[in-house]
Amino acid sequence: MKDALFVFALSVVVSVGVTGRTVASEPEDVVIKPAPKRAVARKGEPLPASQRHVPYEDVLDHCDLVLAGKVINQIFYQPGVSIEQKEVLGRVDLEVQRVLRGKYANKVARIVHGTAYLGKMSDAKRVYVFLCVQGADGKLRLAGEPPLGGGYVSEGLPLMEKLLEAARDPAKGYQSKDFAVKLSSAYRLTRAWLSTPAKDRPAPPPGLMKTLLGGLRAYQHRLSQNVEAASWHAISALFDCDIKSIWEYPPEMKKGRRTKFANDVTAAWERTKTSVRERRVERANRPKPAKFRAEVGALIEKLGSDNFREREAARYALVRIGRPALKQVRESTKSENPRVASGCRLLAMLISQLRDFRPTKQSYRFNLDRAEPFVADKDPEPAE
Repeated sequence: MKDALFVFALSVVVSVGVTGRTVASEPEDVVIKPAPKRAVARKGEPLPASQRHVPYEDVLDHCDLVLAGKVINQIFYQPGVSIEQKEVLGRVDLEVQRVLRGKYANKVARIVHGTAYLGKMSDAKRVYVFLCVQGADGKLRLAGEPPLGGGYVSEGLPLMEKLLEAARDPAKGYQSKDFAVKLSSAYRLTRAWLSTPAKDRPAPPPGLMKTLLGGLRAYQHRLSQNVEAASWHAISALFDCDIKSIWEYPPEMKKGRRTKFANDVTAAWERTKTSVRERRVERANRPKPAKFRAEVGALIEKLGSDNFREREAARYALVRIGRPALKQVRESTKSENPRVASGCRLLAMLISQLRDFRPTKQSYRFNLDRAEPFVADKDPEPAE
């Protein structure tokens, strides 16, 4: 009777998470989606329209030309004006002052785009910057469609020059004290690091996560969400998850929500670091396989004890060990000792239903294996 009550009590304990685990039937608060893929398109064609901000770096890598100058004419078409214009909703005539990438000899560039969200460009003193693709017929089109696609650099020439600096030498740019240059370089270094086979990856750049987390607050530097997109795309790629979907943030966010998003991701990273360090300590103290099997075997043997308290302690210990003990527990269901066999059958059923605690938005941690290379044994002391 006492053994039956123990199984019932143990089930309740596990279901409420006292053991740090949960049963499979509990609802899940966080849905983990894979990291968003980089937008791709054929040469001479714009990147496909996106429902989220595209990092400027991705658009820059895809474009054929980067042109800067004064807008001398701007036209918005009505949809379906003609068959030729069915995919073109607007046009910008640019008096070209600088060609920052590629070759372009004309003094005026006619650039078309496929959305009506470019905004009015009426400042005669401003230098506007466009990232363009050039078709086989020589016609220019924005490489990324506004407002999210990044083909129009709303921050203008100063930011564009910094993005180009980072693109030329990301390793050097990562040492820069300029926020935009360092963040753009961090994004590029992250992509390069991830593209290297896992067995050949060097240590990641020092302070990479700190830089990427800081990039989620680009608004503090009066930079757009196409700049911040470098951070959340990089973090998502590092941990193979879509960090915006975890906390259910929309594509367009005002400053307040951008702050909360940055706070949520930063808090998750702090929890992740703590868990990685705790796991290191646990692994360092874990007995060697032979010793571990012997310890589990001794606990299983105690399930046949005539002493209830001894049996109870062994059961709790085996549940705490969890899945690493499951193989031996299952093997012992065929024990000649009926008390051991029945106890192991119940434990095998219980342990097999246990799995790591399902996170909520307030308890989420990034994948610990993926986080391992980015976590030092302790955080550096703050500079005085």
